[in-house]
Amino acid sequence: MQAKIEGVINEFGRFLAGLFIFLFALIPVFNIVWIPAIIVLLVVAYVLIINNLYKGYKNKIREKLETRDTSQERLEVGYTQVTHHLEDLLVSQNSSRAVFSFKLLEK
Repeated sequence: MQAKIEGVINEFGRFLAGLFIFLFALIPVFNIVWIPAIIVLLVVAYVLIINNLYKGYKNKIREKLETRDTSQERLEVGYTQVTHHLEDLLVSQNSSRAVFSFKLLEK
């Protein structure tokens, strides 16, 4: 899925670049001296967008780390229940179940 999205975005970027080159060629007053100014503007826009994305990414990671995950709590409760059940089977009359439970608890 990610590769498909990246492919679409890459192709769209190439299309836009070609379109801009074509449009600049049609402008009669366009001079080659303007190219560095356009590149500087594009670099400034790129840096601003990347900084925005990075800040958003950093905030999202911080938010995920600060919130308590409920699935982890459920795993701990399930682990406790399984452990108690295996401990109960240790005193079982069926020796094979007791040995099996002991081996599982040992791991």
